[in-house]
Amino acid sequence: MLLGQIFFWLFAIAYLSHMLVSSASKHNYIMIVVLGLLTLFNSAFLMSTWLGEYSFARLFTQLAVLGFMLLIGLIGGRVIPFFTARGLNLDEQVKTPKLDKLLLLFSLLAMAGFASIKLFSLNTNAGLVLLPAATLHLTRAILWFDKGIFKVPLLWSLHLGYFFECTWHFIARF
Repeated sequence: MLLGQIFFWLFAIAYLSHMLVSSASKHNYIMIVVLGLLTLFNSAFLMSTWLGEYSFARLFTQLAVLGFMLLIGLIGGRVIPFFTARGLNLDEQVKTPKLDKLLLLFSLLAMAGFASIKLFSLNTNAGLVLLPAATLHLTRAILWFDKGIFKVPLLWSLHLGYFFECTWHFIARF
């Protein structure tokens, strides 16, 4: 089972890498890194359960959730402003490239900090290291907001879903 899942992830990474490199889509190379992290977390989870190290398995499950939140943040950062602009017939979409880069950095640092606190049993609330990333997610969600979204169900559901993803999952760690 472990080898099958590792081969699946490696195939997915190789296929995605081939597609992105052949199309020279450098903007999307970060997706390879995120897929690599998810591969690592999944493999470590399976290995931990196989060895009976359930506390480590729990940690890698939590890290995988944070990895998927990173993925949601990356994809949401591209589609939500685009759909909002198109759905409301705006002249241009809200773009936050500096905030997006900062959010990526803080999200990766938050994951590393969260893992360190859990691995070394530090007497620190793990939610504290996630707070800066949550704040940046919330800031971005506020910048994207337009009151017109309430007239379009697809838009308000996207915004509401992102809001809960970027706040609730982080707050739940406290």
